[in-house]
Amino acid sequence: MNRQNPPITILAHSVYFTVKIMNIKMKNIARALIYATTYINLRDEDCDEQSDVDALESIAGYLSECTAEEIVLLKSIAKEMALEEKKSFNREDFVRDYENWVEEIGIE
Repeated sequence: MNRQNPPITILAHSVYFTVKIMNIKMKNIARALIYATTYINLRDEDCDEQSDVDALESIAGYLSECTAEEIVLLKSIAKEMALEEKKSFNREDFVRDYENWVEEIGIE
Protein backbone atom coordinates (compact mmCIF):
# COMPACT_ATOMS: atom_id res chain seq x y z
CA MET A 1 0.00 0.00 0.00
CA ASN A 2 1.25 3.46 -0.85
CA ARG A 3 1.38 5.46 2.38
CA GLN A 4 1.37 8.81 0.61
CA ASN A 5 -1.89 8.08 -1.23
CA PRO A 6 -3.85 5.44 0.66
CA PRO A 7 -6.78 3.92 -1.30
CA ILE A 8 -9.40 5.95 0.56
CA THR A 9 -7.70 9.21 -0.40
CA ILE A 10 -7.49 8.17 -4.04
CA LEU A 11 -11.15 7.12 -3.97
CA ALA A 12 -12.15 10.42 -2.38
CA HIS A 13 -10.29 12.35 -5.06
CA SER A 14 -11.81 10.18 -7.78
CA VAL A 15 -15.33 10.77 -6.45
CA TYR A 16 -14.67 14.50 -6.11
CA PHE A 17 -13.42 14.81 -9.67
CA THR A 18 -16.27 12.66 -11.02
CA VAL A 19 -18.81 14.88 -9.27
CA LYS A 20 -16.97 18.00 -10.42
CA ILE A 21 -16.99 16.77 -14.04
CA MET A 22 -20.68 15.81 -13.84
CA ASN A 23 -21.53 19.24 -12.48
CA ILE A 24 -19.71 20.92 -15.34
CA LYS A 25 -21.34 18.65 -17.92
CA MET A 26 -24.84 19.28 -16.60
CA LYS A 27 -24.41 23.01 -16.03
CA ASN A 28 -25.61 24.10 -19.50
CA ILE A 29 -28.65 21.83 -19.43
CA ALA A 30 -29.52 22.96 -15.91
CA ARG A 31 -29.22 26.64 -16.86
CA ALA A 32 -31.53 26.13 -19.86
CA LEU A 33 -34.07 24.24 -17.77
CA ILE A 34 -34.03 26.83 -14.99
CA TYR A 35 -34.44 29.66 -17.48
CA ALA A 36 -37.28 27.87 -19.31
CA THR A 37 -39.25 27.07 -16.18
CA THR A 38 -38.73 30.56 -14.78
CA TYR A 39 -39.91 32.12 -18.04
CA ILE A 40 -43.03 29.95 -18.12
CA ASN A 41 -43.72 30.61 -14.43
CA LEU A 42 -43.41 34.38 -14.81
CA ARG A 43 -45.05 34.66 -18.23
CA ASP A 44 -48.28 36.63 -18.10
CA GLU A 45 -51.30 36.28 -20.34
CA ASP A 46 -50.46 39.47 -22.20
CA CYS A 47 -47.06 38.19 -23.31
CA ASP A 48 -46.57 38.58 -27.04
CA GLU A 49 -45.21 36.02 -29.49
CA GLN A 50 -41.89 37.86 -29.82
CA SER A 51 -41.24 37.39 -26.09
CA ASP A 52 -41.75 33.64 -26.56
CA VAL A 53 -39.34 33.62 -29.51
CA ASP A 54 -36.79 35.56 -27.47
CA ALA A 55 -37.13 33.05 -24.63
CA LEU A 56 -36.60 30.10 -27.00
CA GLU A 57 -33.51 31.82 -28.40
CA SER A 58 -32.16 32.29 -24.86
CA ILE A 59 -32.77 28.62 -24.08
CA ALA A 60 -31.05 27.62 -27.33
CA GLY A 61 -28.16 29.89 -26.38
CA TYR A 62 -27.66 28.04 -23.10
CA LEU A 63 -27.94 24.69 -24.87
CA SER A 64 -25.50 25.71 -27.60
CA GLU A 65 -22.78 25.48 -24.96
CA CYS A 66 -23.50 21.77 -24.40
CA THR A 67 -20.74 19.25 -24.85
CA ALA A 68 -21.03 16.57 -27.53
CA GLU A 69 -21.81 14.09 -24.76
CA GLU A 70 -24.67 16.26 -23.48
CA ILE A 71 -26.10 16.56 -27.00
CA VAL A 72 -26.08 12.78 -27.37
CA LEU A 73 -27.94 12.56 -24.06
CA LEU A 74 -30.49 15.18 -25.13
CA LYS A 75 -31.09 13.38 -28.45
CA SER A 76 -31.63 10.10 -26.65
CA ILE A 77 -34.08 11.59 -24.17
CA ALA A 78 -36.01 13.42 -26.91
CA LYS A 79 -36.38 10.14 -28.83
CA GLU A 80 -37.60 8.40 -25.65
CA MET A 81 -40.12 11.18 -25.12
CA ALA A 82 -41.36 10.80 -28.72
CA LEU A 83 -41.95 7.08 -28.15
CA GLU A 84 -43.68 7.72 -24.82
CA GLU A 85 -45.89 10.34 -26.47
CA LYS A 86 -46.87 7.89 -29.23
CA LYS A 87 -47.87 5.35 -26.58
CA SER A 88 -49.87 7.78 -24.47
CA PHE A 89 -51.59 10.86 -25.89
CA ASN A 90 -50.16 10.48 -29.40
CA ARG A 91 -50.26 14.20 -30.15
CA GLU A 92 -48.70 14.38 -33.61
CA ASP A 93 -47.22 17.84 -33.09
CA PHE A 94 -45.47 16.73 -29.89
CA VAL A 95 -44.17 13.53 -31.50
CA ARG A 96 -42.82 15.47 -34.48
CA ASP A 97 -41.19 18.09 -32.26
CA TYR A 98 -39.60 15.50 -29.96
CA GLU A 99 -38.28 13.54 -32.94
CA ASN A 100 -36.60 16.65 -34.35
CA TRP A 101 -35.94 18.49 -31.11
CA VAL A 102 -32.16 18.81 -31.24
CA GLU A 103 -32.23 20.02 -34.84
CA GLU A 104 -35.16 22.36 -34.20
CA ILE A 105 -33.52 23.98 -31.18
CA GLY A 106 -30.36 24.40 -33.25
CA ILE A 107 -27.77 22.69 -31.10
CA GLU A 108 -26.65 19.83 -33.35
